[in-house]
Amino acid sequence: MLKTQKTGTRKQEKELTGKHVLLIIIAIFGVVFAVNGYMVIQSVKTFRGEDTKQSYRQGLAYNGTLEHRAQQKATGWSADIDLGQARTVSLTIIDENGTPVRGLTMTGLLKHPAETDLDIVLTFTQNAQGHYIASLPDDYTLTGKRYLMTKAVRFDGLVFETKNEIKF
Repeated sequence: MLKTQKTGTRKQEKELTGKHVLLIIIAIFGVVFAVNGYMVIQSVKTFRGEDTKQSYRQGLAYNGTLEHRAQQKATGWSADIDLGQARTVSLTIIDENGTPVRGLTMTGLLKHPAETDLDIVLTFTQNAQGHYIASLPDDYTLTGKRYLMTKAVRFDGLVFETKNEIKF
């Protein structure tokens, strides 16, 4: 590639030298590295990379998790979830006969799929019909997808856990 530059009445030709090519290549790679560095910094600042606390330890205890799931399945219980109009979550645990299970200690978590700062701990109370009701905070935005994770503990230590995807 030749460039011409006018000096006085004579034209002087500039050549593309190895030094120019080197500077162009360094500039291109410099831009690529700068953009990649910016992206890496932003991704590390916005997401820790681990959504489950102590995931390694949970992986080591996975056989226990499978055993717990088999015990839970053997109970024959199921869960019926209803999102009320008044910003409430209603959960009914139903036994193998189709009747609500009463007297459970129920805890829950409404989990955002990506932002742990948007997770809400739910406190359930049992009503007269055997439903467990939790209220959502008034300032909580009900949009998008969430996971409702609940844990019910019976007086004898039997644990029944659920995890359901909810779309608002």
